[in-house]
Amino acid sequence: MALMAFVAICGAVGAWVPQGANVSPEAMASWEADNRVLVGITRALGLDHLFSTWWFLTALGVFALAMSIATVRMAAGAYRATDGPSVVPHAMVVGGSVDEVVERARAGGFRERRRTRAGLRVLVRHPLGLWGPTVLHAGMLVALLAALAASALTSQAILDLSQSEVRSPGDEYLVTESDVLGRVPELGRSVRFDDAKTETWPDGSLKSVTATLSISGDDDGWVAYTASPNDPLHLDGHTIYVLPGEFGDAAFLIVTAPDGAEYRIRTEFRFVPEGEAGYAQVAPAGVPVIDARWDPHGVRGPVALSLRPAGDDEAEPVTVAPGETVEVGEYSVALVGMAQWMGFRIVRPYAIGVLFFGFGIIGLGSLMLYLWVSRELVLEQTTDGVRYGWRAARMGRTYLAERDAILGVAPDAGDDR
Repeated sequence: MALMAFVAICGAVGAWVPQGANVSPEAMASWEADNRVLVGITRALGLDHLFSTWWFLTALGVFALAMSIATVRMAAGAYRATDGPSVVPHAMVVGGSVDEVVERARAGGFRERRRTRAGLRVLVRHPLGLWGPTVLHAGMLVALLAALAASALTSQAILDLSQSEVRSPGDEYLVTESDVLGRVPELGRSVRFDDAKTETWPDGSLKSVTATLSISGDDDGWVAYTASPNDPLHLDGHTIYVLPGEFGDAAFLIVTAPDGAEYRIRTEFRFVPEGEAGYAQVAPAGVPVIDARWDPHGVRGPVALSLRPAGDDEAEPVTVAPGETVEVGEYSVALVGMAQWMGFRIVRPYAIGVLFFGFGIIGLGSLMLYLWVSRELVLEQTTDGVRYGWRAARMGRTYLAERDAILGVAPDAGDDR
């Protein structure tokens, strides 16, 4: 219960606080701006990369150790239960015969255990069910160890590409999250973003997006692949995800400041639905100085890109077409061109297959628990009749009718209720 509570709390925090290797720096900066009081705590505890922090990995290690001990103890208990009777005869059926009870039990699917204490006859049904809790917890242990390895040794990064832009091996990523060994995902091949195709609903909103990526081959040629948010690309032990919402059009600008400093900037506009416009800020030297509006559907005029000084709502926007240079406040802005852009997350996963194998073991243990409920009947012949002991591993009242039918007594008879 403590493990599940810990995972649930960490999962909730990880879903609320943007994880650095899953979002762009702009999205992270926006979250921090909206939650200034929590920024210090987030950075001190590493909540923006929670699942690879030392304290999270240490906690998983402690839980794994506790789970290991619990699983071993359960296995020992299951072995003892299969090696000998787990109950002693204490209730009586007057005038009964053990042989008759045994025959009815065998007809009902029970099997007699050969190795038992002298004078006792032990019949069991679904003995494998006794191992259900052990198998269930073994699966939890495998999954926990796999999650620990995955959290420690999985590395990921965000790659932000414009159309026809090539990322070569060794080039920097936009954002990286290395594993505990300091490694970052590296495909070892060049990656080129070719284009993005979108499909919209009748109202113009986005339905789906598919990216085309080309990967350099062994013969210096290019091999094209497609990827979408729900269909990532698996390549050379890496997985390339399309970041939902991180795509659209980019304006390539040359901004000249009043002091003559020149900045080459790519201003990105996220996908704009039909009938709407997109907005972004131009920030040379990291300071927003120009507000940009991208109107690809011609809602406000035939020229798609317009600019005005940042924060000046009274200023008339200045339109600019590719190849033109305009004056925006104190700045001179040249539009070199437009192109598509898209964000990708590259992950080098570790132990994911083992994690799902652990889930499979958990499923098997659950089936053993609830489909193969173990029942045990221990019999001893006495001069007065049959003394018996009965045990159902769970849901005991459900199997009382079965017990009474085997013993040959009326329902609710006897003193073992």
